[in-house]
Amino acid sequence: MSDALQRRPGERAYGSKYIEGAGTKEIAAALRFELKMAQKDGRLPADVKVSIRCQFYSGGSSINCNVTSAPLDKTLMLAPVLDTAILPGRLQYNDRRDRRPRWHPYIQQVIDFCETEMAERNHDGSDSQYDHFDVKFYGSSGVNWEFEKVAREHMLKMHETFIADAKMALDLSGHTIEQTLRAIDAEAGVTD
Repeated sequence: MSDALQRRPGERAYGSKYIEGAGTKEIAAALRFELKMAQKDGRLPADVKVSIRCQFYSGGSSINCNVTSAPLDKTLMLAPVLDTAILPGRLQYNDRRDRRPRWHPYIQQVIDFCETEMAERNHDGSDSQYDHFDVKFYGSSGVNWEFEKVAREHMLKMHETFIADAKMALDLSGHTIEQTLRAIDAEAGVTD
């Protein structure tokens, strides 16, 4: 869990907003309220829509917070670790070991807010050494897969447009790509 639930082994830790006896539905309603207030106060962007849903099953319950829409120009970011160009049909990742998409800080702050609020309303007495799980509810936050698909398609379209514009600019200048790159290097003071 997050830093909101610090504890020693064998102890149950409670989040700062934990309410004894509150059910998962009540906690999800409180999360929705906190999110709306944060958006209304300007602490979070108001044009990012989030779905907060509960699931109930034999092993307990969970709360899932997923971004369902946001401005498409503030979704995925290019990763500096990999190639700077988006590979056709693939997402860019922050790191070769981390296979999650890298979200723009505009969206990431909403995801982080949801994770923190869930942790502050949860308790944790789990002990992985004994394979013992003791939480009020399980939780996840991220981006809805349908919106992720739309964001990916938008980024690919933006990339294709950028490449087409760059090729047209090169054609109009009468220079080859190699000549243009040499001119950029010379301007930056880079020598072979």
